[in-house]
Amino acid sequence: MVLTQLLEQIHATQGSQRTSLENKLAEEIRRLLIDQLRREGLQPADCDDVAQQKCAKLVGKLIEGKAAPGSEVAYITKTAKRGACDAHRRRQRRSRETELPGDAPSSDENSNTVPEGLRVIPPQLDDRRERAKQFAEAVQRLLDEDSTMPARYRAVLSKAHGHPPMSIEELAREELRANPRTRDGRTRTAKQARDTIDQHLSRARAWLKEQLAAQNLDVGEVLGP
Repeated sequence: MVLTQLLEQIHATQGSQRTSLENKLAEEIRRLLIDQLRREGLQPADCDDVAQQKCAKLVGKLIEGKAAPGSEVAYITKTAKRGACDAHRRRQRRSRETELPGDAPSSDENSNTVPEGLRVIPPQLDDRRERAKQFAEAVQRLLDEDSTMPARYRAVLSKAHGHPPMSIEELAREELRANPRTRDGRTRTAKQARDTIDQHLSRARAWLKEQLAAQNLDVGEVLGP
């Protein structure tokens, strides 16, 4: 009922009041996503990542009426479950890719052991590193050459994928220091700063996926679904 009421109010208002209501909607969606992702057994960091990826998109879809009135929670739950499955698969894939030959004990007592310094890195791990390198280079080129991305999105994306990259928490603290008050003069909360960073990153990454896909770069492993 809360989501349905918020959506009705959003459709009936304009301007700054509508923006405030949309922020409330995003907070409620994020809370529901995190709760469901935890039930699906994700680690806290993965919960944050998946919620960040899905929240802004869900706000847009619910406002567009993709879910029937009263079914918004079920729609969010379904999205969270799909996101959790994807996150579990990515974690399992990363775990397999980082396993080095020789880590598991051999059942053959006469087998020769491989010295630690001579273990070979699996080809798929090298491939992933090369994709990550290509991704970082492509991102930097786009940020250097393309001026269509809003400056606030460009700044947060550069820091999130910089060297070294900043975490969401670090970006939120920086955002709070730079903008300690809301537009109406009230003291800004850490959660509001975190939500701002989440929204900026989600929109910037959606833009990036389109640009990088045009260059035939597979960025799913880096940016997520």
